[in-house]
Order: sequence, then C-alpha cells, then structure tokens
Amino acid sequence: EVVQLANALTKKWNLARSVKLQIDSLAFSVSQRTAELRDANERLQANIVSRAADRLPAYSRDDLEATLRQKEEFLAIMSHEILTPMNELVRKVQLLLDSPLSPGQREHATTLQRCAQDLLSLINDMHVFMASGRQET
Repeated sequence: EVVQLANALTKKWNLARSVKLQIDSLAFSVSQRTAELRDANERLQANIVSRAADRLPAYSRDDLEATLRQKEEFLAIMSHEILTPMNELVRKVQLLLDSPLSPGQREHATTLQRCAQDLLSLINDMHVFMASGRQET
C-alpha cells in the first residue's frame, strides 16, 4: 500500500513537473511571438509612414509626424477617459463581491470582475506601447 502511494505520488509529481515545463515553454513561445509581433508592427508603422511620404509629396515629414502625435494624443485621452470609469467599475464589483451573494450572482460578479480586469490590462498595455513609441522617436 505504501509502495502504491509512493508510486502514485511520484506519478503526480512527474506529471506536475511535465505540465510546468509545458507551461513555461508556452509562456516563452508567447513572449517570443509577442516580441516578433511588436517588431513587425514597428516595421509596418515605418513602412506606412514611408509610403505615405512617397504618395503625398505635398506633405512634409513634420506634417506626418504631427499627425502621428495627434493620433497618440487622441488615444491617450480616450484611454484615460475609459480608464477612469473602468477603475470605478472594478471598485464597485469588488464591493459587490464583498457582500452576500447567491452562487449565481457571485459567478456573474466574478465574470464581470475578470472582464473588467482584462480591459484594464488592455488599456495599460496600450499606455506602455504608446510610451515605448514616444521614447524611440
């Protein structure tokens, strides 16, 4: 019986180690692919600016850069306008989750919390992306 238990635990630990290695491998792949996509996006952005400059010779490079800055400012303002109510939503959902709820209500509130956190994460990623673009120019 002890040998069976030891064998079962060993199998469980080996399986857990295998799963962790797979997760680590997937996380590395995702990180690597994200970096590749970021690089591709930067190349595409540079290509767009270059093609726009070629097609619209009446516009100066300064005009194009000013337009890009205006776009970034607009996105920053819009993300801030979304971020403020999203933070309030997250706070209210947490208050809701801290109150007595039926299992169904708790499930809905938890889903709402997860979705709000995902949106906040997306907005924060957008801020980081915009900040990294400003530092390179």
